[in-house]
Amino acid sequence: MALTLFSDESIVTTIYPRHRPCPVCDSDNATHLYTNTMTPIGGLDMSYQVVNCADCGFIYASELPESASYEAYYRELSKYDVMTSTAKIRPVDQVRMAAAVNLCVPHLTADALIIDIGCGHGALLNAFHTAGWACLYGIDPAPEASAKANALFGLQNVQTGIVRQAPQLLPLDQAALICLTGVLEHLPDLRTDLAALIKDLNHRAMIMVEVPASERFTRTPLEPYGEFSLEHIQYFSTQSLDRLMAELGYVRKAGEIVALSEGVTDSLFGLFVRQEPATADMPYNPVGLQDYLTLSGQLMGQVIDTIIQCNARQLVIYGAGSHSARLLPKMAAACIAERIVGIVDGNPNLLGKMIGRHQVCSSADLGQWPDATIVVSSFGAQDAIAEFIGRQFPNPILRLYP
Repeated sequence: MALTLFSDESIVTTIYPRHRPCPVCDSDNATHLYTNTMTPIGGLDMSYQVVNCADCGFIYASELPESASYEAYYRELSKYDVMTSTAKIRPVDQVRMAAAVNLCVPHLTADALIIDIGCGHGALLNAFHTAGWACLYGIDPAPEASAKANALFGLQNVQTGIVRQAPQLLPLDQAALICLTGVLEHLPDLRTDLAALIKDLNHRAMIMVEVPASERFTRTPLEPYGEFSLEHIQYFSTQSLDRLMAELGYVRKAGEIVALSEGVTDSLFGLFVRQEPATADMPYNPVGLQDYLTLSGQLMGQVIDTIIQCNARQLVIYGAGSHSARLLPKMAAACIAERIVGIVDGNPNLLGKMIGRHQVCSSADLGQWPDATIVVSSFGAQDAIAEFIGRQFPNPILRLYP
């Protein structure tokens, strides 16, 4: 993990243990764009630096934690295995799953074996089951993912493991379709992991990919720096995704950018088939992030101003994920972090963990701070969290977004 030296919440310096070249073209010629400083969570400092490859235009994190830190994060702090009911699947995720199935259905036979890499609690596999497919397998690093997939959907072939373990745990050589939805943006060893996965596939197997579309990062309303989460360390446009897959010997058979609900980045889908040799020499026409960085900076400034203008002497932060990991250093820089008296979160995997100098408490513990204003540190779930707090506690609530 990155090593961050602290004075309370104030970050003095971050030492990044790993440097990596461009995951798409392997060039080491890059321009620095942004330093994403984040407060450590559970002892893991996931800070990184975002760069732009000067040779192919790909945007990615170049200075970042070791791979072991990411593995520990997904193993210990996961948010992908806490689903308790199918009724809690978000409407936006239902749209994403429907788009994935619709993209693949015309190209699959009825007896196709489908494997979902990074399947979480199995919702996408269940969507394929509902559409008529029965040979379904999955893998996810979250410890409870297998049990959740079985309990929620009756899926019995979901394994616990990381991408590089898939060849040992899944029948890759029999697969007609490999699904990688919301996966590629997470992988610190992107090319290595994909090469290991592809090595065991038969030549007719297709690969379906979904990633956040960098072409749509500036669509408003947006969360300031929201694409630079604890987990997302590469940022794909249609062109850069096509080039990555071409480097691996695959070409696009079908694909689209799917519009999602307001405040959620649209999804880039691609269905790829093997074609050797594929053409990786594509024109350099990068989708830059400067407009996104400028807009994010302006919006984050407004967020900090909102907190400064709150005259409460005590603040409790509701949320201990990526939003708070980014927010706390900004609050420290504005000299308002000392007003924080507690941090709470609803994710059971985070309870008891440290975020900076605070131990994450349950929302049930909010009663111990009767005089504090509760700051809702979330963009997408702000209203739901505020409504939940308002029903149970009399504390003033501070929303950070209109």
